[in-house]
Amino acid sequence: VSEHLHDRNGEPGYYWMNTSENEIILRLLEKADASTKSDIQRLIEGESVVKPIERKLTYRNLFDDIVHLYGILVYSGYLVAKPMGEEMAELRIPNREIGYIFEKQILEWLRDRSKNASGGMRLTSLLFEGRLEEASKEVSNYLFDTIHLHDLARRSSSLESFYHGILLPLLSFTGTGVRVSSNPESGEGYVDIALTDENSNKGILIECKHQKDGDLETGVKNAIKQAKGKSYGDYFKKGVEVTIIGAAFFKKECLFGK
Repeated sequence: VSEHLHDRNGEPGYYWMNTSENEIILRLLEKADASTKSDIQRLIEGESVVKPIERKLTYRNLFDDIVHLYGILVYSGYLVAKPMGEEMAELRIPNREIGYIFEKQILEWLRDRSKNASGGMRLTSLLFEGRLEEASKEVSNYLFDTIHLHDLARRSSSLESFYHGILLPLLSFTGTGVRVSSNPESGEGYVDIALTDENSNKGILIECKHQKDGDLETGVKNAIKQAKGKSYGDYFKKGVEVTIIGAAFFKKECLFGK
């Protein structure tokens, strides 16, 4: 108000920045997994997410679990909550100023953290440029460095979700203008991962397959066949140049094909 009295044509500014609550949120985000990052991306895009809200938080247990992040975001005003039954709430960003904080501070911090964690991988750019052999090597190297064989001692059906969860954070927050969606509904099912480059009007569909016999080329073909057969390309609006990519995995190996 004081500034407006001096400048009647002045624009409203962002005044709720760099507060102590921001530091608490960043500490909680140290525990963020691919699902949490995907939720934050959805919130920034104007969507809502349904999450449990812990009503008995103390500073002692505040950093025990990433789920406490949502309670802090609600109680400090970063999100508004619509009750959805016992201890569950539909959450969304309340206004443009808070949206700005999410986009310019929280998302930027997550991008830097994701980049450092993955060794500065250029995976999104490689996929959009069609350099799939390089992209396959990047992910295979990452798998070799980060997963252990006991991680793979599970049912074959759940391994596809495991590799999906490995791939998603490597693709998320890696480029301005690129929107990443996980499991969006499209055609006759759900796309594993969809990338939209809003600057070039291009889109990529990624279907993940675990190939238990190690025949990655067949896995890629099956993934592409499924994406085509179920019309996953309908996810994109008309006029978008769509590339379908199959991502096949076996142990610590990855192969992309289009």
